[in-house]
Amino acid sequence: MESLLQDMEGNIWIGTQRNGLLFWDSARGKFQYLRDDTRSLKNMSDDTVQSLFQDRTGTLWVGTWDKGAGYIDLAGGGFSSVMSSQNFGASLTNERIQTISGDAAGNIYAGTMGGLSVIDIQNNVTKSILVSGKSPTLDDRESVYFIVRKDPTSLWVASNQGILVFDTKQGKYVTKNKFASFSKYTNVFSLMVDHRQLLWIGTHNGLYRLDPKSDTTEAFLHDSSNPASIPDDAVEPLLEDSQHRIWIGADSGLEMFNPATNKFVIFKNSPNDKDSIGSGAITSLYEDSQKRLWIGSESGLSVAFVNQDNDIKFRFFPTESLVDCVLEGSDGNLWLSTDNEILKFDPNQFEFKKFMIQNSQPKAEFYFNSCYKDINGTMYFGGAQGMVYFKPGSVFGNSYSPNVVITDFQILNRSIRRKGNYQGVELDHAIQEVRHIQIPNDFNSFSIEFAALHFADPVANKYMYRLDGFDQGWISTNADRRFVTYTNLNPGVYTFRVKAANKNEVWSANETTLVIEIFPPFWKIWWVQWLMVIAAALSLFSFYRYQIGKVICQRDELERMVANRTQEIRQQNFNKSKFIADAVHDLKQPLQAITNFLAATRSAISNKNYPKSRELIDLAQDATQVMRTTFGSILELSRLESGLIEAECSVFNLKDIIEELVLSASATAEAKGVRLVVRQNPANSYFVDSDPVLLRRVIANLLSNAIKYSDVQKAHCPKVIIGLVARKDVCRIYVVDNGIGIPHSEQENIFKPFFQIHHEKPGFGDEMGMGLGLSIVNAIINLLPNHKLFFKSVVGAGTRFYVDVPRADEQDAPFGNLVNQSHITEIKTEVAGLFVLYVENDMLVRNSTEALFQAFGILCQAVGSIEELHAELPNILRRPDILLVNYYLPNGFTAYKAIDIIRSEFEHTIPTIVVTGNPKEVSLSAALGQTILLQKPVSAEVLINEIHRLTSVDDLGEL
Repeated sequence: MESLLQDMEGNIWIGTQRNGLLFWDSARGKFQYLRDDTRSLKNMSDDTVQSLFQDRTGTLWVGTWDKGAGYIDLAGGGFSSVMSSQNFGASLTNERIQTISGDAAGNIYAGTMGGLSVIDIQNNVTKSILVSGKSPTLDDRESVYFIVRKDPTSLWVASNQGILVFDTKQGKYVTKNKFASFSKYTNVFSLMVDHRQLLWIGTHNGLYRLDPKSDTTEAFLHDSSNPASIPDDAVEPLLEDSQHRIWIGADSGLEMFNPATNKFVIFKNSPNDKDSIGSGAITSLYEDSQKRLWIGSESGLSVAFVNQDNDIKFRFFPTESLVDCVLEGSDGNLWLSTDNEILKFDPNQFEFKKFMIQNSQPKAEFYFNSCYKDINGTMYFGGAQGMVYFKPGSVFGNSYSPNVVITDFQILNRSIRRKGNYQGVELDHAIQEVRHIQIPNDFNSFSIEFAALHFADPVANKYMYRLDGFDQGWISTNADRRFVTYTNLNPGVYTFRVKAANKNEVWSANETTLVIEIFPPFWKIWWVQWLMVIAAALSLFSFYRYQIGKVICQRDELERMVANRTQEIRQQNFNKSKFIADAVHDLKQPLQAITNFLAATRSAISNKNYPKSRELIDLAQDATQVMRTTFGSILELSRLESGLIEAECSVFNLKDIIEELVLSASATAEAKGVRLVVRQNPANSYFVDSDPVLLRRVIANLLSNAIKYSDVQKAHCPKVIIGLVARKDVCRIYVVDNGIGIPHSEQENIFKPFFQIHHEKPGFGDEMGMGLGLSIVNAIINLLPNHKLFFKSVVGAGTRFYVDVPRADEQDAPFGNLVNQSHITEIKTEVAGLFVLYVENDMLVRNSTEALFQAFGILCQAVGSIEELHAELPNILRRPDILLVNYYLPNGFTAYKAIDIIRSEFEHTIPTIVVTGNPKEVSLSAALGQTILLQKPVSAEVLINEIHRLTSVDDLGEL
């Protein structure tokens, strides 16, 4: 004897030399040996036991001579076993017990992979029986798959030798193979005797029913064309319930056979139906004393029930591993074998209790349908390492709760366990004893490792932990993962809590805690934050003051702007009123002149003084021309300042406009006695990007003013110079006269409407205009992009105006076909006899134009609309020589419609004149051909001359 120990229950344990551990079994009144070849002790592999110790959880520790230590859980028990390696009494020839049954005498029959074993539990006697009658050897073995009681004295035995009858009294097989015609095709996996003593045989190739009296067998096989046939040929567990229904377990689900109808029904798992059976293959079937059907499957335990619609439904209870076999104890609880444990299930409270099988019991892997309850209530479960048996009332678990310790604390994968300082983390004790730890903000990611000090079955221990201040609830884990990692935690105080449970799920009475304080960065310290709050408040107050000041300044600026704008509007209203008054004043003068000339003409005609009347009519016509010019200028200035006119820039040669304007102004200059001089370099290119119509107007007004204000008395031959200068980006136009000049005091007003220079030099009063020319020039320059206008003037010496126009690359740019009316000074009279078709909606204009045509001998047919044109065309017998059409016509029509109607009627391209008040809104297509555009108001001279030109054979050829 090497060592001696009395355990907490008073049992004696003796450590021996080379004979293992000796245990006094008080129930049997004798010693039992536990050796290293019995798998009774964990990690024990030496028969010389040097020391013994029992810890607070009831675990017995066994120290050996040279092979370390082993341990036994003495605080839990009630389980016994039959194993092939036991060295006392008889043992099994093969430890793989696939099926179990018994007889009335209390004998247990175990079907193994080595044959049939008869076990006398009370006397610890085991006998193995082979079909051949020989003694079992390693080379001559029989595998027994299933055993079921046939009657009180015989058993049905399914083996690899067929289905036989074993007589329990004689202790031998008494029949030949009852399944010989079928067994060569399949192995038997289950047997079941129904209430008629018919034997049901489950195989992986169908279900069979054997009638022992007639020795006939009926097969139930799957037929895809028959929905009432068995759904799955792979049959394992079989059960007849109290209603004589046959229940069949298969991989595809639970099947039910009704012998009365000879039909099968299958029940499958449906993930969306909470009342469906558990998923996976069906592994076991059992009906308890309350007539409840229990179904074991790969996913757990299900119970069948009938609902109010008389439909069979199920309630499911999941387990960690598949359910191998189910039995009911005398207390009404169910006992289940799973892969590696025994479970007790309370069918009323729906609660599981787990019992880990270890120490002197087989450790793992129970088998399907390998279970049996004898007449005394003892339960037997078979598996890969023998058989476990127990009485439910005698089973007890380890009731000692485990203590939990923190075994490691890691920061940045560096372990902190012992007392010391680790980069600013100070430990006053070893980590197991530390209950408060402080870490800087830089180390806000860490790991914690923990362990339960309970070694009855360490791998079965369970854990729950939480970090107060971060985790929402308890988090479960197992012995394979006894650690947790937290990352990027905010500064603050956290409490880590952990507790553990032993293999019987007895939880720690107290939690182990560790307070973890993460220091904030300096800017999160409370007094720093208060300083920041104060600074922020001061900043907000300063910003508020600034904003208030800004609002006040904006208010003052807005009031100033409103006052300025009000003054501008008042000035604009004043200017508008003055403009209207000046315009009325300037229009009254020619109107008064016309009235006087007409009265004098009437008097001359009454006195038959015809030469005088013709002279008076010419004067009235001159006054009319003045009035037309005034109207045109006022209208043009108004449209320019109101934004109704938009610049349409294109590229053109500036020299062409200069030559045209000089030609048209030459007659006026000659009459005034002024010589026009053009200065330009022929070698330079003067292509510009501008609006040709508006730019022509600017140059024409400047040239007209220069001629008008030239001082013919100062020089023998006064001249006006118009020149072009090509610079890098602009072409500069300059117009120079030797007139009276502009006084410095009046230079800022020369672009105002109706402004006229005051002068005292005789001879200039009759030449003055209305003061609109330079206003129009200035308005056009403001409208044209990138154009500039400026001037220099010396009183008594003359004035020089400059216009800068953007230069452009040389390219063609059509000007359109708008007729320039400014150079026409005489009327062509060779128009008598021409026929004009006239379309004009304004009656006054239409009547006056008809009177003009009649005075020149032109035949005219006038209509006021497209509708009138349609009505009159059939009555017109002569093809018109000219079409005169207003652009805008009633009812949304334009001149295009009238031209198309008339030319289609006469099937000829008749020369056409289109009249409009705004030529920029009109774009004549080249497809119209022989069509020109005149801008209102159109003088008699221009209209008659254009009719003459369009009907001239020299210009257009024969029409």
